[in-house]
Amino acid sequence: MLYKENWEETKERMVAFWEGKFIDRPCISIHVPRNNKITPPEPESHKQKWTDSDFIIENFVAGYKSTAFGGEAIPSGTLLVGYALAYGAQLHFSEQTIFHEQLFKTVEDYSNFDFDYSDDWGWKQIQKVQKRLLEAGKDKFAVMNPVLLQSNDLFAVLRGTQDFLMDLVMNPDEVKKALKTMSDNWLAASLECCNISKAAGVEGTHFWPSLWSPKKGTCIQSDVSCMISPDMFEEFIVPELEAAAATFDHVFYHLDGTDAIKHLERVMEIPNIFGIQWSPGAGTSHEIEDWLPMYKKIQAKGKGLCPPPIPKEKLEFAIRELNPRGLVLSVQGAQSVDEANALLATAEKYTKKYWK
Repeated sequence: MLYKENWEETKERMVAFWEGKFIDRPCISIHVPRNNKITPPEPESHKQKWTDSDFIIENFVAGYKSTAFGGEAIPSGTLLVGYALAYGAQLHFSEQTIFHEQLFKTVEDYSNFDFDYSDDWGWKQIQKVQKRLLEAGKDKFAVMNPVLLQSNDLFAVLRGTQDFLMDLVMNPDEVKKALKTMSDNWLAASLECCNISKAAGVEGTHFWPSLWSPKKGTCIQSDVSCMISPDMFEEFIVPELEAAAATFDHVFYHLDGTDAIKHLERVMEIPNIFGIQWSPGAGTSHEIEDWLPMYKKIQAKGKGLCPPPIPKEKLEFAIRELNPRGLVLSVQGAQSVDEANALLATAEKYTKKYWK
């Protein structure tokens, strides 16, 4: 890759990561600002920012040229255009995200809906953007699979969260039928994204949150689960998660917010979920010390772990307290390539000290 010289070493470490091994330290991602002044382009609109392939390429490349990628950091960016798959719902674009208007006003709206996404504008645009980036990025930068909003979360948005939650109680059979169809569609679309990369000659899968797998990998989630009970999680959400975990080779689960922790034990029981990516949520501590008991519980179950970024000053603490097997750390604060390399070397020393 033009923007990352040690790609072969990165792949070697990631292969060991998925095998539950480590070479001489955990996987560590360090992004370092370069001493150049490259101003990223300004989009003409929020829609262009997220869905125009030429703008996305220009914006990403500006970031790559002004960044050094240390350790297992990968030059890529989140393709939020995946959120545009919305079954024809009206899309709105903001500076931070893509969101959808309510599509299903009544139970009959979705119980009679055919859920055909093949002609959806968003799905067509997703494929165009991914293919264009793969063409432009060949031997230069990685292209992450587009982030397709998990079916349960998308359905909650298209129905309206309050109505969705009411339907879980009042119309469970209709909800299950719709969720099953949308889950099948999510799997088909996600696999097609993998096939698009494969057809472009790309090895493995690069997926959010910036992980690479030599096989088919993905990250699954249920943000709406923070508002439902464990019994409802089991009844409505687990079947979708199990289907996704059984379809892909390497799977992380995105656990978002303290109210979702009540489902952690059940998630870790699902076969083929490799690890947990934890996001505490806005207004909640991201400090590694505050979540250490949960991290240790995750690792005690033999699961991988991707915690929020840590400052460089806490690197020794993280390595001392957390098993390097299946661990991927994002370390912040390095101001030069030399400092990043020194941190990686120090990480090797800490790992040898505490784990060998």
